[in-house]
Amino acid sequence: MAPYGDHFAWRHGREPAGTPKPLTGGSARLLMLVAALLALLGLPLFAAATRLFFAWTVPDPLAAVSLGGAYWASAAGLWVAARVRRWADARVVVPGSLVYTVATVVVALVHRDTLHPAADSGAVTLLATWLWLAVYLVVPVLLAVTAVGQWRIRGTTPPRGRPTPRWLWSLVAVQAVALLAVGGILLFAPGYAGRVWPWQLTSLTAQATGAWLVGLGVVTVQVLVERDPRRARPAAVIWVALAAVQLLTMVRYPGQFPFGSPGSLGYLLVVVIGLVSGARILTGAGPDR
Repeated sequence: MAPYGDHFAWRHGREPAGTPKPLTGGSARLLMLVAALLALLGLPLFAAATRLFFAWTVPDPLAAVSLGGAYWASAAGLWVAARVRRWADARVVVPGSLVYTVATVVVALVHRDTLHPAADSGAVTLLATWLWLAVYLVVPVLLAVTAVGQWRIRGTTPPRGRPTPRWLWSLVAVQAVALLAVGGILLFAPGYAGRVWPWQLTSLTAQATGAWLVGLGVVTVQVLVERDPRRARPAAVIWVALAAVQLLTMVRYPGQFPFGSPGSLGYLLVVVIGLVSGARILTGAGPDR
């Protein structure tokens, strides 16, 4: 373990230019804050209590719990990213998170009349709605500040670690294509959601889900760019956590998952690919340095 003085220097970006660029203390705290906010916002979704405690009502509990699981999986990945020492081991989640949050803000503006209005909502619901809006207005700024701040820190990108099998990156590439394709359809053509998604989604929920899928697709593309298990670890945590939550959702609502729907097979396939590739990356990443 590095001495305290060395750790302090890493966290404050005081390393010479020839050493790996550190994740600064400010960046780590911002990532932790975003993770905590996403975990908080995911609570009413995972509890299927969106009528009272969320920005809009998600009538289908499968849709609500699935989206809540996406929030929690993202929070887990950001939390892991916040606890590494090198920027190269954390940056994989930043571009995709920025894309997701900005896209979600645009979706909220498009569907502003669908959000819980002040006239029809109680104080708790109104507070939850404004909290959700505030988070998605502030988080993109925080992520942009993190990226710019890290760009200004001196340091290098360390060499890639141990070699990994080619089949792993092939799985990741398939996952990236699927996430971007399905996410793009939900985001830009929500009327076709029934053809690519297992259960029924409202237009707002379809586009919010699509924004998250596109963001995760960008994260997955970044994994392919990095091609290093250590750098891909935060993304792998998201994939594994998401798979676990989706499987838990099926157990929670037995008999309600529409296995015969057009999008069910593709949905399950992407979940399994994420679980396999994420587990392989986590077992091959090695300890943090």
